[in-house]
Amino acid sequence: MQGFPIIEEVLGSGSGEGGPVRDLWTSFARHCDGLLESMKASRFDQFELAIRTWWATLTAEQVALVQHPLVSQLIYRGELALYENCLDFLHGQITVGLMAEQLGSLRTLAEGMESTQRFALAPFDGSLFAAPKVELAARFAHLLKRHLGLVQLGQALVVLLTNAETLQAMKDAWDLIDLKAIKNQCEMTLDCDCEALAETLDGERGLGFLLKSEQELKLQVIINWVDTTFHHLGSSSSKELFLKWSFASKEIIRDLTLRSDPSFGSFHIACSFIDELLSFKVSCKRLLSC
Repeated sequence: MQGFPIIEEVLGSGSGEGGPVRDLWTSFARHCDGLLESMKASRFDQFELAIRTWWATLTAEQVALVQHPLVSQLIYRGELALYENCLDFLHGQITVGLMAEQLGSLRTLAEGMESTQRFALAPFDGSLFAAPKVELAARFAHLLKRHLGLVQLGQALVVLLTNAETLQAMKDAWDLIDLKAIKNQCEMTLDCDCEALAETLDGERGLGFLLKSEQELKLQVIINWVDTTFHHLGSSSSKELFLKWSFASKEIIRDLTLRSDPSFGSFHIACSFIDELLSFKVSCKRLLSC
């Protein structure tokens, strides 16, 4: 699993000692691998069940071992790597979408994730071992819920992107949007330089270029555009990145609303998807950290 820590970080490289700790870590690593496979197979009920059962299998000796500060920190980082890999996989599946039953199962997992982890760690309740891991599980649950919103917005956007008449109306409407006024309003409201933002809206590789290009506009194309373009806005901080785009997207919707443009609804869905995707990326960076 990418980014998963190794036990040698605690025992030291080349150490042949620590048999019980190695056995514990091997079991934990397999447990995390199994959780990731459950996520990839959309067996979200098995994901929850595995969390509840693995901790219950620990012996008294292993319960003592996991509470050692170095082992505890390693387990925390292992769970962090697991959550990051799960979210990376789900992110790659946005264009595929989920069936209604799968969406419901994932929502159930997200809503119960914190209580599931709290139940699994009940023997450690009140200790320094349990609290950080329950908090990390709560953050993971929050990001799962955000992912669900992203999937649903993506599915709505796919419908628009497959309608040639809707796309043409959006292209025509884009030419009438006062992008210079939006840039000026951003600079006055946010009190910052928004040249990079202007390039992202109407530059050589901006949103306008993407919308009006001859390339077939698919959901994956928009996701790739967000991934490769928006780092230019976040030179100072991820918060600045989100604030700039979020403000600009709302100004685009305002412009369309004031003109009663019929493509208002289509742009609202498109901008909402980009808003949500960007917000999700910023949240992942902030919430999943050691």
